[in-house]
Amino acid sequence: MNRFRMPRRPRVLAIAILLCTMLFGAAPIPAPAQPPPDTTAGTSAVVDYGACLAGQKRGDLLLLMDESYSLGSADENRPGTDPQAIRALAARRMLAKLAEWADNTQVELDVAIAGFAQYYELRRDWVTLGAASLPDLDSVVDHTKDRTHGIDTNYGIALADSLKSFTDHRPDAGPSACRAIAWFTDGELDFGDNNVRLKLIDQTRNAICVSGGVADQIRSAGIRTFAIGLSGAAEPQDFSLLESIATGKPGPAPCGDIVTPRPGEFEKADNIDELLDKFAAIAPGPPPIVTTHGVCEGAIEPDCEHRFVLDNSVRAVKVEADAGADDLVPALIAPDGTRQDLTPGTSGTVAAGGVPVNVQWTSRHGLTLRMSETAGAQWRGGWALAFVDPRHSAATARSKSSITIYGELVPTWAETGRTLHSGEKTTLRLGIADRAGHPIDPASLDGAAVLSASIIDHSGTHHDLVSGLGKGELGGPIDVDLTGVPAGSSKLRLSLAITTAAAGAEPGTALSPELLDIPLTIAPPAGFPVIAPSLDFHTLDGAGTFTATLAVSGEGCVWISPGHAPAFRTRPPDAGAVTVTGAAPTGPDGCVPGSTARPIPVVLRVEHQSNGVVTGVIPVTAARANEIDGAVTIEIPFHAQLEKLPDRPKFWWALTIALMLGLGVPLLVFSLLKWLTARIPGQILKAQQIDVEVSGGVLQRGGMPFALRDTDFVDSVQGLRRSARRVDLDGIELRARMGWSPTAAGYVVARAPGRAGASSLVDRRTDGHGNAVLPLELHSSWFVLHDPQGPAGIATLVLLLPGNASPAQRSQLVADARDTVPGLISELRDGGNGTGGGEGGGGSRPDPDHDPFASRYASTSTAGDDPFAQYRAGGGTDRFGR
Repeated sequence: MNRFRMPRRPRVLAIAILLCTMLFGAAPIPAPAQPPPDTTAGTSAVVDYGACLAGQKRGDLLLLMDESYSLGSADENRPGTDPQAIRALAARRMLAKLAEWADNTQVELDVAIAGFAQYYELRRDWVTLGAASLPDLDSVVDHTKDRTHGIDTNYGIALADSLKSFTDHRPDAGPSACRAIAWFTDGELDFGDNNVRLKLIDQTRNAICVSGGVADQIRSAGIRTFAIGLSGAAEPQDFSLLESIATGKPGPAPCGDIVTPRPGEFEKADNIDELLDKFAAIAPGPPPIVTTHGVCEGAIEPDCEHRFVLDNSVRAVKVEADAGADDLVPALIAPDGTRQDLTPGTSGTVAAGGVPVNVQWTSRHGLTLRMSETAGAQWRGGWALAFVDPRHSAATARSKSSITIYGELVPTWAETGRTLHSGEKTTLRLGIADRAGHPIDPASLDGAAVLSASIIDHSGTHHDLVSGLGKGELGGPIDVDLTGVPAGSSKLRLSLAITTAAAGAEPGTALSPELLDIPLTIAPPAGFPVIAPSLDFHTLDGAGTFTATLAVSGEGCVWISPGHAPAFRTRPPDAGAVTVTGAAPTGPDGCVPGSTARPIPVVLRVEHQSNGVVTGVIPVTAARANEIDGAVTIEIPFHAQLEKLPDRPKFWWALTIALMLGLGVPLLVFSLLKWLTARIPGQILKAQQIDVEVSGGVLQRGGMPFALRDTDFVDSVQGLRRSARRVDLDGIELRARMGWSPTAAGYVVARAPGRAGASSLVDRRTDGHGNAVLPLELHSSWFVLHDPQGPAGIATLVLLLPGNASPAQRSQLVADARDTVPGLISELRDGGNGTGGGEGGGGSRPDPDHDPFASRYASTSTAGDDPFAQYRAGGGTDRFGR
């Protein structure tokens, strides 16, 4: 959360947009409805997300990172909750864990990275996570260290635009898709210190949490929210709203109506040391086996070994270990007793028992081992890692290990696509397969396998079918009872628990259960008409009456009773009265033996135009043609996307006024707004004036090729604690200009009496009056000043950099100046205007009224009716004997 005054330019924009809202109207936002009791205890959204990914083999994850000022900056020596950017390290480790898990489970996981503050910015568009994309994602995450200049902590724009990012990525993905947001912030919902702050907080909270608001829309889309709140020790934050948004938890700050299934998780980190664990908790996958032992004094004994047992059910193993002291020798012992000593500090690949082992040293006494099952190698049996003290100098040291074992096996349902009927007693064929989908004979497994199955209906209720099935019971038909399972959209959850075979007297290792969710639709009881699992009205423009048809087939009758009202999950607060009814039939009339069920027209009525989604379930009654009294009711989910039409009366009114008054008033308004916002941003700026000369076409400093010195960029420019129209650089004036065009961005001129100037801006280097032209966002730019009447080749170069500029930014700026300035000095000497590019080549004299930033900086976004727009800126057989 940020407790400092908003710079003038964003403050003016916010107030201006609020004025526009008052002119054209805004729908009132009612208070949030009280949510139903919490029925999500004992469930985990992370487990659900992992089971979804394992079942569908595809999913999406958006990493949403706070970029607000309160995080602090080590480069700027600015304190905050996370000045050393531990959040970046934690996010990178989470991505690495996810990439490793996705690779071992063969899941295609798309990842995107976004930042938010008073804005939302997609920093990295969607890319499939893997070894090839991980370095690029890591680089984007690392840049979050530099992004700590945000003013607000706007949950509203973060969530609304996150939802849009998912929709843009996969428009056809339904609620059953595997999607999640990993959301980090260090602050409460806040808008800085300004005169409309409390009003904005209240409006945004209501827009998120109102029934059918942004939180419900995210949940209805099946997007899980995993939130991490970092609380500063000096000023602990109240994360009750963040927790309620993520989990749907009732309490003093309830948020939204959709709370089942559990929509997400919230983790609070009281200090930066906890961040690593909190981020790691988001990633699905097997939990590591963590052990601590002493070190081996010479000989290797059982009490100093980190042991694990493998068999043919294991795909891969990762061992992260720390010796606890320097100069200890790690020793890896294979099941056949082969000992492989690892050279401290030497990374590479070694062999143990014929198994290739990748060794990566991460610190002076920390290392990571990775190995995968290899045909013909000594894989099965007991393994051990020990740290040997050959000098007998670390008797008190304690070694630690974290062992992650990735199983090769998953549970399967061999009859995927088969129709299951509510209320029936039937059989299922459940089995085991490898990650590639090849069936495995349970008898070929070395260790024990236990399989369980349940159905999770559309309300999130679990219906146990079978549990504790041993491997001897798999492969054949298994009796199940669906009597209590309602018809409708559901998912079959399978769980497989593997324990590796014992190695002599040493017991096997219990692996983390493999969970897998298979989407399916439970049909009405046998003999009843077949009803489509869902009803989609698609996109609806404006308000009024809209009709969609619910597909029905088979013999019997289907109708929607007027007495069975639909249950809405989301509907925009400003849409007024929204109803869903069945057009016809409304009862069992016309049902005769052998009759064919008829499709049902369903009518959706919307009172007022709105932007948002309408979702819910509508009770549909079905009966066999000759058993009307045995009718059953099935809840069918429905969905509609509402979009507003242009407001025609307001449009024609505005057009008439514009025609009457001419274009003068709009131009005046635009010009006024532009004058208010044409300011140099209030950000830390460092400037360096350097005397340079050109000799033989080479830019020099003190007789040597131009380069920076350690003494450069020491002090910050004064007068930019907030945005400004004028800044003095030791006799050089920087002044913001709005330009003649009322719709184009402003710019900055650098003026020094008696000297001509040109800048790094390729589009336009001068203003036609001998002054250098810079963008308003003048950080990371340069300009050169030369006296045409003075010595030839002599000039002053001024470099401008942000306070947190990286070495790469400095190098890029110097390289650009080194290549371009010699040619510009020659042009300034000859009386030109520095309009050429590259080496200072010629160009036509620009129009003084031309706006060089119109195409480069003009926004292409439109606010529309977005409620948050006002805040934007090798062997013959395998290990299974096959």
